[in-house]
Amino acid sequence: MGCTSSVISENQHNVAPQVKKRYLGHTRIIQEEEVDVFVNDEYNIITSDWEQGPVSFQHQNLVCLETVGSWKAGQSAGGSRNDLELFSINPQYLIAIGPPDKHPKNDDFYLPDPSLNYIDVHVCLTQTNLSEPPLHVAFFIYKTDSMEERLSAEYFLCMPPAGDTGAFINWRQIKQHFKLTPGLYIIIPATFNAGLEGTFKLSVKTIPPVTMKKIPSFKNVSLNPSSNNLKRKTSMIMQEV
Repeated sequence: MGCTSSVISENQHNVAPQVKKRYLGHTRIIQEEEVDVFVNDEYNIITSDWEQGPVSFQHQNLVCLETVGSWKAGQSAGGSRNDLELFSINPQYLIAIGPPDKHPKNDDFYLPDPSLNYIDVHVCLTQTNLSEPPLHVAFFIYKTDSMEERLSAEYFLCMPPAGDTGAFINWRQIKQHFKLTPGLYIIIPATFNAGLEGTFKLSVKTIPPVTMKKIPSFKNVSLNPSSNNLKRKTSMIMQEV
């Protein structure tokens, strides 16, 4: 998927307040914040209260989809968007929201359509390795027009996310409520530092129809001769951790 010459952020209200400044007329990637909390406080627990969702969820027929994944050094632990090449190797999950006949079917898939109703989507990322302190994590949601294609560094450089959780933080569980139009989206969970390993559960709760699947990883990420720069960076990270 290539770059688009026109960049429009459909849902700036889906972006966490502390990072909205990134999208005021440009797509420059800035340093992500890293926020520390005490690992023994209320944020180092796993709860089910996120499933209740916002008030708008009440009296709706909801579906909850869950999948498990991991960050592996040299394969899928790409870290933050400070390095877009490495960020692109993070796990990517496709979610299809709303009736298929309402999904955009042309090159203007990223343009907001005022005729479409927004759908409430609640997303939760839970770190499942309870024997280790929580990593600094966040997740990002990008709009896409492909059911199979991974998003690349070039795409991240051109397109802002449709939503995110803001600063990377070492909470055991992070969740966020979004309002999205029908269509295809990629959810990318990431650690702040590349090369750090961990396991997680990704949960999505919304009204049907909705589907979720993992997009296959890039093949031979650290061995691909055409990706010498990525190979060098990955090797450096593996030596440091």
